[in-house]
Amino acid sequence: MFPSAINRKPKPLAEAIESEDNELASMLYPDSARQLYDAIGCQKTELEHMICKLLRVRTCRIVPSNLWASGSFNAAILVRLTQGKNVYLRLPFGHRIGEGPFPGNADEKIRTETATYMWLQEHCPDVPIPTLVWLQLNRLLSHLVGRAAPVPYARHSIRHTLPSGFLLISEAQGKRLDRSWHKHHDDENRRKTLFRGLSRITVSMNAIPQPRIGALRLQDDDTITLNNRPLNLYMHMLENEGVSSGIPRGRMYAEVDGYLSDLLSLQDAKLRGQPNAIFDVEDGQRQLAAYAGMRAVMRHFVDPGTRDGPFYLTLNDLI
Repeated sequence: MFPSAINRKPKPLAEAIESEDNELASMLYPDSARQLYDAIGCQKTELEHMICKLLRVRTCRIVPSNLWASGSFNAAILVRLTQGKNVYLRLPFGHRIGEGPFPGNADEKIRTETATYMWLQEHCPDVPIPTLVWLQLNRLLSHLVGRAAPVPYARHSIRHTLPSGFLLISEAQGKRLDRSWHKHHDDENRRKTLFRGLSRITVSMNAIPQPRIGALRLQDDDTITLNNRPLNLYMHMLENEGVSSGIPRGRMYAEVDGYLSDLLSLQDAKLRGQPNAIFDVEDGQRQLAAYAGMRAVMRHFVDPGTRDGPFYLTLNDLI
């Protein structure tokens, strides 16, 4: 048994031809993930020694590879510590976020995720999230995490041969929703409990308005600042195929219209640069008509009273 990132099978030819995604690029994902996991396995002892040094523990053990986990964009390696405590070694899949054609995307991902963890720990302690234990950037700067900005760090130069920086995070409390969803999703009381919990999380995050549309980012001076583009998975997915999103990392938005305009431009970039984005002339005409129509009516869907903010922290998984 291997992580899902390795088990991913290519689509049948007929299905791939009908897909609007670049399936030729997708076919390379399992091998790229396997190379990363092989690299981790080959230096397992060295990584265990490094983690012991970082966390100042005597022993730790990286679990066998059949227990490793992954999402679409991250690898998560379970590390067992003493006294029943565990952490996850979490690092991005460079082959899924455009690190090759756009160097720095992995660093951007780690910095924005780290800043979000720290901001939530500082300002929303009632929101249950894993504890961020350690941050290691790829430039040999590492941080032992205390609380959010300005952050007290212990600095060390830890050499490693992983292809990117990484995070060490604690295990999340509770049970995964997907383990019980199919069994209980028809239970009205359980659904109410779920949505009440999501509502409480949203209310807690919305207690502090933000002046711009963007993403929080960990700075070189150890502060957390809202000065990164509002990163979402579609930007990195597009850039992963060598197509520029046209949205530089430092761009933020003071009003909604500019942000929506740039979001629509992502589709424009895909049509121009992704080889399977248009099937034929008729499909191209329909897509361009829809694209032009959205630009023409977009402003009618924006409330003038909230066009200039305030804006609030939103987690993509809760949209």
